[in-house]
Amino acid sequence: MEPTRFQLTYHLPAPPEQVWPILADTDRLNRKIGLPRTQPQAIGREPICLKQVKARMAGMGLVWEEIPFDWVEGRYYWVRRLIHNGPIEEFSGGVRFLPSDEGTDIRVEAELTPRNAIGSSIIRAMGLNMRRQWDRMIPEIIEHLEGRQATPYGLGIDLAAAGVRDATLQRLRAGGKEFLHDPLAERLCEYLAEAGDAELVRIRPFLLARRWKAERYDVLRLCLQAASDQVLDLSWDLLCPNCGGAKNRWRHLDEVRSRSHCDDCQIHFDANFDRAVEVTFRPTGAIREIDASIYCSGGPRNTPHVVAQVVLEPDTCKTVDVPLAPGRYRLRNLRGDRCEWLVAEEGALPTGVLACFESGGLSLSPPEPRVCSGMVRLSLENLGPERLQALVERATSFEDCATAAVVSAYQEFRDLFGSEVLSPDTQLGIRCLPLMFTDLQGSTALYRRLGDTTAYVLIRDHFALLRSVVARHGGGVVKTIGDSVMAAFPTAAAAMACALEVHRELHRFSERFAEPLSLKVGLHQGPCIAVGVDDHLDYFGGTVNLAARTHEVSSGKDVVVTEAILRDPTVAALLAGITQTAFVADLQGIGETRLFRLDPAPHEIAAPGMSAPAVAGSNG
Repeated sequence: MEPTRFQLTYHLPAPPEQVWPILADTDRLNRKIGLPRTQPQAIGREPICLKQVKARMAGMGLVWEEIPFDWVEGRYYWVRRLIHNGPIEEFSGGVRFLPSDEGTDIRVEAELTPRNAIGSSIIRAMGLNMRRQWDRMIPEIIEHLEGRQATPYGLGIDLAAAGVRDATLQRLRAGGKEFLHDPLAERLCEYLAEAGDAELVRIRPFLLARRWKAERYDVLRLCLQAASDQVLDLSWDLLCPNCGGAKNRWRHLDEVRSRSHCDDCQIHFDANFDRAVEVTFRPTGAIREIDASIYCSGGPRNTPHVVAQVVLEPDTCKTVDVPLAPGRYRLRNLRGDRCEWLVAEEGALPTGVLACFESGGLSLSPPEPRVCSGMVRLSLENLGPERLQALVERATSFEDCATAAVVSAYQEFRDLFGSEVLSPDTQLGIRCLPLMFTDLQGSTALYRRLGDTTAYVLIRDHFALLRSVVARHGGGVVKTIGDSVMAAFPTAAAAMACALEVHRELHRFSERFAEPLSLKVGLHQGPCIAVGVDDHLDYFGGTVNLAARTHEVSSGKDVVVTEAILRDPTVAALLAGITQTAFVADLQGIGETRLFRLDPAPHEIAAPGMSAPAVAGSNG
């Protein structure tokens, strides 16, 4: 039977880049217009992300095959669904964004093919309902764009029911929660009451910190305390390194496994501790019930780093104009085994690129292109025998990702969730972990000179001092060995700032006790593995072995670092005015190693000027 076509046109008073995040959020959009929950499952018959989707509509169970969305950010998106049962045979539709002088004209299009006469009647009714829903929704979006409404979709989509915020605050305060003394606590309560279910399913503390313009470790600490008080649930989410999507969610660290699979990208991958596992939160059921249902799994905003996605039939070429801001972009196929990089920059030539996907790889013409930022014409050619899913994506950043490596090294986590460890049969790799080892020099002589009780108190307080300084820089004490401390950090800069501050604070500590103390300090970073040992999370490997030897050649008044630390680009700003001396040491079990001695005078060291939130982040 012949398809029926619908087209609606509206004007919105904002440019496409402001309208796109709202209307390309197809999960929210489908909720708003009353479409049902779905159960998607990747089929994986060919190198595109085909999905079989189940849903119930008007009491009928429907099953359809969903072809991946086509889209170009800020310009259009389109999807096609082949329905296996029921009165409708096929649906295709989407939204086009057309810039105008005073904003954006949006064109909503749909094409439905009936299977029989009943289907024709249903399609006519659907067309009327589609217009009614969009006519109701557009004024709300306009109010939001003009600043007269906080959210574009309103109650039930972006907001909880009325009164939830006050009830949440009242419940928290009634429990006498310690963390409510934190100035960010009320803001978190507001967020738990007012954010949409889609945000609350995966609360990302570093992303919240950036949006709130707050220190990232303050927000992480707040979330950890809230989880400890059963206001939030903590989870360990497995991220696909290809698409960045969360593929598994574990309540406890000992449930995490080292190998997984992304159905969407059709790849297996390792669960690296500093890339593939992220710590997120969501409200407990006692605080707010969250609808974690999926209403659309393949829309553009599910992978916001993807600027364009195009499905190419065999032996075909498609040309798309893609808006590229200055920066690096990866052009790849679905599985990521064929990829190349291009750079967009102002004033560069050319303004177009030809990309040829072949069975053996991907070639760009011109090779290694630097294109002029703005609207770039991409000609995408599939020379292979199968359909192909081509993607253009921004170079992804882990800045907003509270990875397992970062969180598990954080002292607050170790204090509140010390029992969270990996299972004995699981070891997860960490690409780069900065480590600090310290040793209190002459501690044995302290006992002879001061007596057991006084020396014990002094050494105990020295441990407390170290723990406090390490925590201020986003790190955590992994373990103590005699009078030595092993600490882990999120970045080399955090480790270096901590090492410098430790000497300054120990100098003040010594003055208070009228007892001169010296602390041997060594720093190193590199790859290692995270493992669960007894009741704590520990790290092993060659990096740990070398780090554990660096402090042995310290004089007690300096910081000994490896080249891996000194050459880290985040460290340079902390070393202004500090003398650096290179030397070679024969380290036990390792051999001759090139090291660097940093010689700051403890009483002259200024505070580093950076708290942990400022220096802590992903080790690029």
